[in-house]
Amino acid sequence: ALVEIFIVLAIIYYFRRRSDVCPTSSLDVGHPNALDWLIIAFLATQIISAIFGVNFNRSFWGDQSRAQGVFTWLHFGAFYFLLRYFFKGMGEWRKLTIWALVIAVFSCLVAWIGPYIPFLKGAVVGGARLSGIIGNPIFFAGYLIIPFFLGFSLFFALDKNDKWRWFALASGVASLITLIFTQIRGAFLGLLAGIFLSVIFYLIFSRNKRAKIILSAGCLVFLILFFSLYI
Repeated sequence: ALVEIFIVLAIIYYFRRRSDVCPTSSLDVGHPNALDWLIIAFLATQIISAIFGVNFNRSFWGDQSRAQGVFTWLHFGAFYFLLRYFFKGMGEWRKLTIWALVIAVFSCLVAWIGPYIPFLKGAVVGGARLSGIIGNPIFFAGYLIIPFFLGFSLFFALDKNDKWRWFALASGVASLITLIFTQIRGAFLGLLAGIFLSVIFYLIFSRNKRAKIILSAGCLVFLILFFSLYI
């Protein structure tokens, strides 16, 4: 509902600014970048599969309690493009990322100590698998993959003197530890796949030769240990 309200407000804002005579009022965000096209392609595949699937109704609307369906994904896509449209610099993306990490740390704390706090006992279920305030360990594990990558990415992206740098790393570590204790194998495999792809892309695009050598050596040692343990 909030996304739909933002879309209406964005349309009103766009046409009001277009009629403004001030030359600095342009909202041009440039040509679509690679991420824009990937998201558009993802949404397009969702729509095509819904049209040619067994049950269009089910595919389009999905199960709202499980955040399924093209209807839900279109809202996520619209929210992304609203951010792209109105965020003008890296500073605003940085603030959004930090807020997301603050919420993630809070979610992790609630997952660990929530069952022991009287007023949270009904909202946070205890047990062997952590589920947090989301209430489902599968959904919680899938959510934690996002702050894990955001935390580590921000740690390496921020300046060494930035006060939020170590908080970003701590939030990434907290998300990883909590994700492991959700005991969801599918999410953990997704995490490993994401790490593998991140390493591959870093080795291809990074210009830091020393870091690439260290990372390559670390990956080689990890693979040797992993396959030895597997055997």
